[in-house]
Order: sequence, then structure tokens, then C-alpha cells
Amino acid sequence: MRMAQLRKVGIAGVGSHLPRKVVTNDDLSEFVDTSDEWIRQRTGIRQRHFASEEEPPAYLAVEASKAALERSGLAPNDLDCILVASTVPDHHVPITACLVQRGLGIEDGRVGGFDMNAACCGFTFGLNTAYHFVAMGTYENVLVVGTERLTSILNFEDRGSCILFGDGAGAAVVRPLEKAGRGEILSTSMALKEDFQATHV
Repeated sequence: MRMAQLRKVGIAGVGSHLPRKVVTNDDLSEFVDTSDEWIRQRTGIRQRHFASEEEPPAYLAVEASKAALERSGLAPNDLDCILVASTVPDHHVPITACLVQRGLGIEDGRVGGFDMNAACCGFTFGLNTAYHFVAMGTYENVLVVGTERLTSILNFEDRGSCILFGDGAGAAVVRPLEKAGRGEILSTSMALKEDFQATHV
């Protein structure tokens, strides 16, 4: 049996959205046992964004998605699948993909989609999934979103980890390409390590 030829797939547009509140290393040192120098020497990080209660993951996701759609030249109703990666969603039911659909004003029943939780790898897992959906012809236009409000679960007494994370969202529109070129996804690969502590992407 002959396999169908995979379509070329690319990223048509990307977008992001950050919460309003900026927290510098000096700000963080006011309530964490750390300093600007200590953080920058070890991570290179100078600042991060903290979301308020009025900026939940779904809101951040919708704003990032709007930017990605605008850059792709597509309208929300051109989408036929929404994939959302999040470690800390607004809630588990309904899924965040449904909240993004509603936030974008997409007609009910028009798009498929689901959420995934793969921690730091979530967005790249989403891109990998979208790539295969589009390459196989399952969907035409797939929105991939990574959105987090990790500050809601951070332990600010652990200076080794709390300095690393902030809040925000990023989105990408994945769709077929007529020919190879800019934005093309050339290949994807994922592999788990047996100790369950890492993933290679």
C-alpha cells in the first residue's frame, strides 16, 4: 500500500502577549533571598512579567492568538483546530482551547482542538502535533498556543527555581505551504528519557 505524500508545512504567523506587570531582579530581591547580580550571572535574566488575577492563562492565550492571526493574514473562522499547551490552565474543564475559541469569536462547532500538558516542552509538542495534522491533510489551519501563569504556583522561598519563571503566552498559526520557503517546518522529533525527568525535542 502506497503512503500519501506529506504536504509541506510552515508557520504563517506568530504572536505573543505579556502581562502588564514587569518584575525586575531588584524587585524580586525585595521578597526573595537573591540579587540582580546573582540572577544575571547564573541565568542572564533581567526581568519577567507577573500576571494579575484579571490576566488568566486563557486571556493571555487569546491576545497572543489575535496577534498571530493578524500576522498570518487569517481570520479566526479560518482556523479548524486549536491546540493549547499549559501547565497551569484557568481550570481543567472546560479546556482552554474552548476558552480561546470563545475569546476569538469562532462559531461553535467550527474547530476541533484540545489542551496538552508537557511542561516546558508543551509549545514544541503542540507544534509537532500541528505539523503532522497539516502534513497529513487532517486540518488546514492550526493555531498552537502556549500560555502560562506559573507565578500562581511558584514557591518564592526556593530562590533556585522562582527566579526562572514568569507569565505570558505565545501563539503560532501552522498551515500548508505551496512550495518550500520561509517559515517551513523541515522536520520534528520527540523522545522521552527513561527516568521521566526530561524530553528531547
